Amino acid sequence: MPIIINGGSRRAGTWWAKHLTNAEKNERVEIAEICGLVAETVADAFTEMKALAAGTKCENYFYQANINPHADEHLTPEQWTEAVDTLERNLGLTGQPRFVVEHEKEGRTHRHIVWSRIDIEQQKAIPDSLTAKIHEQTSRELEVTFDLEPGKSVLVRDRKFERPERGPEKWAMFRGERHGLDPRAITAELTELWNGADTGHEFKAAIEERGYILARGDRRDFVVVDQGGDVHSLARRIQGAKAQDIRDGLADLDRDALPDVREAKAQIELREQVEPSLDALPCELPDRSTADREEPSAEAGAEAFGSPREDPGGNPLRGIARILDGVANIAENALGLLDGLTGGGPLPQPQPKSSLSEPQSVPVGEYPAPSAPLDPDTRREAVLRAIAEMQKALRQDEDRRDREAGRTIDLERDRAR
Repeated sequence: MPIIINGGSRRAGTWWAKHLTNAEKNERVEIAEICGLVAETVADAFTEMKALAAGTKCENYFYQANINPHADEHLTPEQWTEAVDTLERNLGLTGQPRFVVEHEKEGRTHRHIVWSRIDIEQQKAIPDSLTAKIHEQTSRELEVTFDLEPGKSVLVRDRKFERPERGPEKWAMFRGERHGLDPRAITAELTELWNGADTGHEFKAAIEERGYILARGDRRDFVVVDQGGDVHSLARRIQGAKAQDIRDGLADLDRDALPDVREAKAQIELREQVEPSLDALPCELPDRSTADREEPSAEAGAEAFGSPREDPGGNPLRGIARILDGVANIAENALGLLDGLTGGGPLPQPQPKSSLSEPQSVPVGEYPAPSAPLDPDTRREAVLRAIAEMQKALRQDEDRRDREAGRTIDLERDRAR
């Protein structure tokens, strides 16, 4: 069976240190080699590599790759060393500081190799372009060297088979683990919804019903923000569709009317923060008969309104939700009072100014009783809109203060001149 090699330039050393030393997801974790570094631990190795890049403008300061033989293929220590050296040479990283971590999971062994990309003498990063093709060529080379079953090369012109559908990126798989969202499941779901929609509006409505948000991308025409707030390219998440197919299929939508990525993420964040509180809101109103109605006490009023600072979870949005709920309860009390004054019947309809002298008949069945339970979806939407307006006002106020601060700095500069 073929050897699989993949990897790329990275910069999140802290995250990778936790991932490479994770003993919960691997039956065995072992540092196989540290070369060219003073560090003795994975975390310290990343810190040292980052320090080597301090004098450069390079952000992706290390290159991470993994070599994965098949489960029934076991390389000797000498073969592992040769495999790492071969990949290092082909990537142009010969002599660079590196360390190797070996993982064993369900009887299958693979190794992660991390190199520093910084050329110390030149004080610049070693190029990392076209590495996918290098990985593939190295796999074929190692299969011949170790007498393993050869695999099929995809990144060649003379292949005699269709290129398989591109799978999710490794970073997308890791990112999805934070919220329990598998990019492969998202691909299948969005592909199904895309194939079942005849227009862009239908597709937008279908994905919003599943909790996604269609947004305009910074570098792409359209993207999708999932339930965890992560951004996906539609061309990568809809099988069989290219970028032009996406543009043609969504041609009936006004792209400028869609939220941008930042706004879509804010909506997802609001949904995550507010909905748990809204689910606990009472939907049924208490009995408000005039016989047992009591005047609300000051303590009851304070409890109804709550306070963001007193929120046990420390989340001000949840406190705001309680405040808005208190306002809704006061409105319901007022309706209940009017209900008692009118004897439980419908409220009279205001008369037009042109016919004040003529009494207007009000069909009883057309108006709901004021004491009817509030629709939970209506209340939820009202609170979400209110909080969104609050956030918008806060952002506008911050922008205003920034502009004023900028003008003050400009005036001080002019005076100094």
